[in-house]
Amino acid sequence: MSNRKGMMIGKGSGYKNVVGRDPAVHSQSAQGIKQPQHVNIIPSISKKEWNETPKDYKSIIKGTPYQLRMENGSTVLTPVNIVEKKSFKSGNQIVKLELNIKEKEGTDYETFQKENFAVVSISGDLKELSESGRGRPRDSSWGQIYDSINTEGNPKLKRIVELWKKNHLNDLTAGTKRQEQALKEWKNRPEGFSYDKDVAYLKSKGLYVDKGYQYGTQWLVRPVPKEDINELIELFK
Repeated sequence: MSNRKGMMIGKGSGYKNVVGRDPAVHSQSAQGIKQPQHVNIIPSISKKEWNETPKDYKSIIKGTPYQLRMENGSTVLTPVNIVEKKSFKSGNQIVKLELNIKEKEGTDYETFQKENFAVVSISGDLKELSESGRGRPRDSSWGQIYDSINTEGNPKLKRIVELWKKNHLNDLTAGTKRQEQALKEWKNRPEGFSYDKDVAYLKSKGLYVDKGYQYGTQWLVRPVPKEDINELIELFK
């Protein structure tokens, strides 16, 4: 397949390549391209971050907390969600989780439009209790403990884990929506991550290049649905 005008050709080094802006891809809705849905993102910060913010850099306006933040090179008083760590008891586990929602510029994995997206991050620690009642803490980050959490009998924690898995690393997506869907539907996909095997499979399906984008040549963003953001905020209150 010939390369579109303005695109940079991959050099075979996986995710290190960067795909340039393709005018044919970044077309308007009149040309049949779905346009991005803009969502007002209210950043989430921990109670500790709020307490450590100097008084001159925060305020409460009509019951809503505001914090001075940098946006597009300017300091703006922005509403924020203050989220505390939540503790859950499930079986023989004590799980402490913290939710953070940040705003980051990226490229939509379906529309290829550049805009600001919500990036959801959940981290915490898990303590497994012994028969004597003592626990052995297991700390992790980047959401890597969700596979170790026992959610049986705890519907609230179960729902958090479901949304966590669904939206984890949404700003580090290697493929377009069609490419990611094809890999998800690959019934015999090998366990673990294999870039070369994923590439070979996509080539077999004619999806290694989708709308001018070559799989794995930059990190794309899977937008987090607004309803997921609102539900997570409520679950952590």
